[in-house]
Amino acid sequence: MTEKILFIENMTCTGCESRLEKRISSINGVSAAKASYTENKITVSFDERLCSYEDIVRAVENEGYSLKKENAGTASDVVSVIIIAVGVYVIARALGIADIFRFFPEAQEGMSYAALFAVGLLTSVHCAAMCGGINLTASMAGKSEKIAYPYFRNCTD
Repeated sequence: MTEKILFIENMTCTGCESRLEKRISSINGVSAAKASYTENKITVSFDERLCSYEDIVRAVENEGYSLKKENAGTASDVVSVIIIAVGVYVIARALGIADIFRFFPEAQEGMSYAALFAVGLLTSVHCAAMCGGINLTASMAGKSEKIAYPYFRNCTD
C-alpha cells in the first residue's frame, strides 16, 4: 500500500473536499482519500498494482483542480518576507517617507460634525479590513456542514 500527498491549487470549500474524496475513492485500488481545503491537500492510500499515481493525478485534474509540486509557504519564505519588509521600512525611514500614514486626523474636542464624519470615514478602513476579516473567518462553514457556495464553481456537493 502506497500513501501519497497531493497539494491542490484551487480548492475553495468543504464541498471541494467531499467532491475530491468521492472521486478519488471511486478509483479501483484506492483504499482511502482524505482531503483538506484549509491545507490544500489530499492524502491518498492506494495499491500500485491496481492503479497508478498518474491515474489519481488525472482524476484530480478531470475534476477541474490542478496540482502544486510541493506545499508552498515554508519558514524560509516567511523569513524572506520579513527581511524584505524591514528593508523597505529602513529605506522609507531614511528617505523621510515613513510617516506617510500619520496624516489621518484624530477626533478632537471642538470639531464640527462634518469633520467628525470625515474622520469616521477615514478610520473605518481599519474596521472593514480587520474586523471584517475576523468576522468572515469566524462565519466560514465547518467540515461537518454541507453548504452550497453559488459563487464558487462546482462546489454544491
